Amino acid sequence: KMWIIFCVVITFYSVHTNTVYDFVGSTVTFKCPYVQEDYTKVLWKGPYGGQTVYAHSNHRNTYLPSDLYNRLFIISNSSFGRYNLQIVNLQHSDEGEYRCSVTYNETTKTKSFNLSLPALLQSLTPSYYRHLKLDPSSKKLIVGHMNYVSIVDILDIPQFPVNYTHIQFPSEANKLNYCTLSKEKIPYCQNHIRVLEFRTDDTVILCGTNADSPTGFELNITDNSYISLGSVPCANDPFDNFTTIYIRDQNQYDKGTMYYGTTLHTEATIFRPIYDSDGRVREYQKGVISSNWMKDPQFVGSFSLKESVLFFFRETATEIDPSEHKVYSRVAK
Repeated sequence: KMWIIFCVVITFYSVHTNTVYDFVGSTVTFKCPYVQEDYTKVLWKGPYGGQTVYAHSNHRNTYLPSDLYNRLFIISNSSFGRYNLQIVNLQHSDEGEYRCSVTYNETTKTKSFNLSLPALLQSLTPSYYRHLKLDPSSKKLIVGHMNYVSIVDILDIPQFPVNYTHIQFPSEANKLNYCTLSKEKIPYCQNHIRVLEFRTDDTVILCGTNADSPTGFELNITDNSYISLGSVPCANDPFDNFTTIYIRDQNQYDKGTMYYGTTLHTEATIFRPIYDSDGRVREYQKGVISSNWMKDPQFVGSFSLKESVLFFFRETATEIDPSEHKVYSRVAK
């Protein structure tokens, strides 16, 4: 009799998958749970080109595009056989599946990571998301943008899609009509929310450009109700650099005080409120309005220090020859 023996080699794959959420521009590190031993290599694959090899052990694939290769790093500890993949300055093109694998005795173990870069807030039109305020106690992020304030629930462990509430703050119709006589309707004649300052733990002071006529609001983030504060001296231009600070120390009217460092219709100065006998803001006290005192200032920030408020800004220097046109950094108290 003749015996014919077939030898079949079966390779088993063990795959475990995790979903990783991150954000565009940030850095992510994928940790491979498997250890490289003699005659084995940690192999990393990524989504570019459909599961392309990114690295063997600590050797990156030099054939990857330079804009990807230069953002890839292997964080290694060769003594312990650990090789983790790090990607910096994440881009939307980085989304997809990443795999680290090691083969032991004909068995391949693979760890898979699905990278997702969801947007916190999505819009089909330009919305100018630029002003943020975080309330750690309630785990809420207040986002000011064009014609809206969004209140986002921030959890210790990110979950997507996030829960958020949109509150609309449109420009007043008469202000909008007047503004469009001299400026573009979008973006200049909209209501860009430029100030977010906590007055109390659940109350936020807002300021919107209101179609070139800045208006203040007081928003309750518990029930999302708000009231108008009338005209306030924040920037009328949605792109001007300006600063505000709310000092919670109460005055004789049982109120805090808001300070503004801003350019309002070409007048650049620092403002503070003046209260009437009933504790209502009657008007705003201005600093000196003169190009010799403050010329084309770009405000950077404002801070409270004991009995003072400090304003940091840069401006065109006037104490030197005008032909030199130098910009100096300043601080005002």
